[in-house]
Amino acid sequence: MIPDESSEELSDTDEEVKNVYANFGFAIYAAQCLEHGLVNSFIYLDLIPSKRDITKSPKDRESSVDAFASAHFEHTLGRMIGDLKKVTSVSPDLSEKLSKALEMRNWLAHHYFRERAQNFLISSGRKNMIFELQQAVNMFREADEHLSVTLNPLLEKYGITEESIARISQEMLSKK
Repeated sequence: MIPDESSEELSDTDEEVKNVYANFGFAIYAAQCLEHGLVNSFIYLDLIPSKRDITKSPKDRESSVDAFASAHFEHTLGRMIGDLKKVTSVSPDLSEKLSKALEMRNWLAHHYFRERAQNFLISSGRKNMIFELQQAVNMFREADEHLSVTLNPLLEKYGITEESIARISQEMLSKK
């Protein structure tokens, strides 16, 4: 059921449908944030240590990082997780979180709405879908946070602190 956008008032059903879609979008967004975290990890674990000497100017460094990141964004989440395990040791806890995140991401992207078609038709089913999508967001966030905590000592080694990240973020935002 697709809500009629011409009506000014939405029924409870229309609101629930919109909430399912919004939560699904947020869950996929959280999965992509995890993917971004993995690509950032490769920059610190692989690119910087192996190519530091050939990036002499800031422009060269930026180009090198952009090309490296673009290449890694082409990989699937499963490949990214496998690549991470090749460049660093991954704790069993992080490995488990990443495996579960991969399974959840693939299920959401390839099976979710087909497997939840009957639930989508009734209010209680839509409410359950919203809850499970929120749980998926929490799972992706937890895996991403665990990845960040694992990498923090390495970032500090390169002089990358929360303050420097905040400063760079502000600089990027002010350019827009």
